[in-house]
Order: sequence, then structure tokens, then C-alpha cells
Amino acid sequence: AGLYHQAQDTGDPWSILAPHFPGGEHRGLEGHLMYLHQGLVEIYEGIRQYPIVYYYHSRHAYRSLPFAFRMVGGMAGALRWGLPEDHPVSRTPWLPTLLTGLDTITDFLEERFLSEPLGEPPAPVPFETFEPALLRDNEPADYWLGRFLQMDSFMRDLVHLEDPPDPEEAFERYKKWLDFAYHNRAFFETSTYDLGYDIKELESGPGKKLF
Repeated sequence: AGLYHQAQDTGDPWSILAPHFPGGEHRGLEGHLMYLHQGLVEIYEGIRQYPIVYYYHSRHAYRSLPFAFRMVGGMAGALRWGLPEDHPVSRTPWLPTLLTGLDTITDFLEERFLSEPLGEPPAPVPFETFEPALLRDNEPADYWLGRFLQMDSFMRDLVHLEDPPDPEEAFERYKKWLDFAYHNRAFFETSTYDLGYDIKELESGPGKKLF
């Protein structure tokens, strides 16, 4: 429930980050990431001990496992790959731990519970396609490239980063992010289907049943 209430836009996990960057400077981020990691550990240990917990179906979709993993994954991916590699936010100490925890539990759930494997991520677009899309703000035809550019722009605005992006550095981030983002999205879609949730509800307005 906490993830839903923190998000300014329940359709986008990046909005969770906005309150942690007043004036472009991050505050309280480390404790927030530690709290999220602890929550993942509790989910992991709970399901390992009592597998039936995985199938729990909440009346409130914003409390569901697919929603939680989509929001945490989207937020963590933006922190890690939405800014230049040398930016302090990308090097937040608890961030690698959170990302490792996400990979560990999604791999575990995929093997034990999901109805089908998550598959392989798509190939990244070539640099010749990436560079003009990044620098000229062209609308790309590729969904994943478009999503990365939206994330990159959001994070740059969030931290008030005014220097123009380095296309080669951004391209390397894009390729690393693509594997993670695809895996996170595939887990969200498959678990949503398996557990009987409405994917549109989880993407746009999962908190409506609260009021």
C-alpha cells in the first residue's frame, strides 16, 4: 500500500521518486531503498516458507504482488540507469542490494510459480538509431527505446541536470537497462495474468477500490 500512496501518478513508478528530490537533491533515499529491500526479503522468506501466500488475491489491486514488483522495479531501474554512471544517485549504496534482491526473488518465482518462462529481452536498437532519438527528441518507433528516453528525461529533470547527454554513455546505460526492464515487465505481465488481475487496473488506477 505504501508504494501506491507514495506515487504521484499510480500509472508510473518513477513518480515515487519525486518526493525524495526536493530542489533536485535527494533526501531520505537511502533509508527508502533499505526499507524496500527489507520488504522484498520478507516476501521472499514468506513465500518460501508458505508457498500458498503467492496465490493470495487482494481486493485492492495496489496491494498485489505484481503491482509491488512493477513499482519497485521501475523505480530502481530509473535510479540505476536513468542518470549518468558517475552521478551520485546512481551510486546510492543500497541500490545494488535492492536490484540483486529483485533479480533473486523474480528468478525464484519464475522457476516455482509462473505459468511460462519470461523469455529473452529484445535486441537493442543500433547506435545510429539511438543517437538521433536522444539528441533530437524524435519519437522512436521502438517501444523500449521510447521508454528509456522518457526515463532519462524524467530523471534529468528530477535532479536538475542541465548538461547535454553523452550519446555513447547513454547508449551503454540503455543496453544494460533493457535487460532489466524487459525482465521486470515480463514478470509483471505474467504474474498479473496468472493471479487473475486486470492488467489495465494495475497500470493506471489500482487504488480506486480504496475509496
